[in-house]
Amino acid sequence: MVGLYTATTGSVAVLPIVADHANGPALWAVVSVTGLLGAASAFFTRHSLGRGAGSSAEEPGSTESPYVPPHNLPSLSRYFTGRDTELGRVREMLTDGDQQGAPRRIVVIHGMGGAGKTQLAVAHARTHAQADTTTLTWWLPATSTERLRDRLLELAAILGLPAHESEYVVLSRLWGWLRDNPGWLLVYDNVQPDGDGAGPPADGPHGLEQFLPSDQCRGTILITTRVRQGWAELTEHRLELLGLSPTRGRAFLRLRIDGAAEDTEDASLDALGRQLGWLPLDLETAGAYIEREGISVEDYLAQLPEHTSTNGFETFRLSVERISREAPEAENLLRLCSYLASEDVPHSALYEHRAVLPDGLRRAMESERVFHPMVRELVEHSLLTVSGDQRRGSVTFGVHPRVRQFIRSRMDQDDRVLWSQVAVRLVEAAFPAWPEQPEVRSACERLMPHADAVITEVSWASDDRVARGTARRALIELLHRVASTRSSAATGRAR
Repeated sequence: MVGLYTATTGSVAVLPIVADHANGPALWAVVSVTGLLGAASAFFTRHSLGRGAGSSAEEPGSTESPYVPPHNLPSLSRYFTGRDTELGRVREMLTDGDQQGAPRRIVVIHGMGGAGKTQLAVAHARTHAQADTTTLTWWLPATSTERLRDRLLELAAILGLPAHESEYVVLSRLWGWLRDNPGWLLVYDNVQPDGDGAGPPADGPHGLEQFLPSDQCRGTILITTRVRQGWAELTEHRLELLGLSPTRGRAFLRLRIDGAAEDTEDASLDALGRQLGWLPLDLETAGAYIEREGISVEDYLAQLPEHTSTNGFETFRLSVERISREAPEAENLLRLCSYLASEDVPHSALYEHRAVLPDGLRRAMESERVFHPMVRELVEHSLLTVSGDQRRGSVTFGVHPRVRQFIRSRMDQDDRVLWSQVAVRLVEAAFPAWPEQPEVRSACERLMPHADAVITEVSWASDDRVARGTARRALIELLHRVASTRSSAATGRAR
């Protein structure tokens, strides 16, 4: 419901600038009585925009369709298989019968790391995008509040919605567009648990409510997360993703290991699957190693310890050691990334500020002949993910949380000090020097998850006073820029 209400006291009046509560919080401004008519005019203009930029409701009789950008979905692994039942359940819960004209529908996919939640979401989203190119399909990394908000604001800009200095106004316009253009799919990937320092604040189910379209918006939302509890208030549709069944796991391994279809007995594949808990991430890493080394499944099993609790890490260890024999700096790249946020590590930041990197990794980055094959091998072994378009300079790296945990476990204290301080210096070098300036706001927001990560994880037990002093100065400067960024963002949200 929309209404205009003013309460005057003396020479001022309180005026709601946004009063469409279904699409965003009401924003209030204190204006002079003499400026009330002008403010009221601005209010009605704003409300007209809030009905949804691009909506034909603003131009009766117009047949022009709103602009719908191509999807931005991650790539689907060419080895993705064995999840037909789960895909069917996701489709069933998102449609739940005839949903024409129904409000938003939300499904939460939860499970342990390595179970394949993101790939399942990618598979469903790609099917949705291919089925109807006239509706929006959009991927939203949700590992932190800053990153999620930045991606939503970015989506609003891509849709051509009018800019505004207040983030609340922009989000309100985005919800209006989604309300007026039904059939969309938004994927909120990798929502973090409360209290770990990386996820959204606990206002609503895991802090997401403030970043979700209103329930009047007719579309579907898919959420992936390790969080199992606490979703009942948001949705009743939840799917726990476990490891693959033995039958599907064997099919996965035969697909992943070239030649395994004829040469490998089911018993050997079953033994490997049981050792790895049938988790797709571990199976893919093991399969890549077996294929690259040209060994049998039995030979690979002989290299694994008997206890299953560490076997996930053992598959990573074997792969890292194999790659490092040909590309010695591969593990150092993973070490650096393990101190940054798990996703959206810009290749441009690494390359442009490579002067702060240790000599070996810096030289590897400067040589395409060395760096590209190294990255390709890490990707093939599921130790690194690559997204974006190299031609546009938008390539980013990501490291799965379990791989990050493994890499950290291999480092001694000196390595932890070295790479945590290198990460601090890298983020400080990449972070814009004047974050208050509007033109660098997006760059600051994109680097905030990495800044939070390095600030939290930096180690100082070092005998090298020069290196320690350099890292401390970089940390102090980074803390100042982070504070300025948060202050500017808070000011924008309060307007």
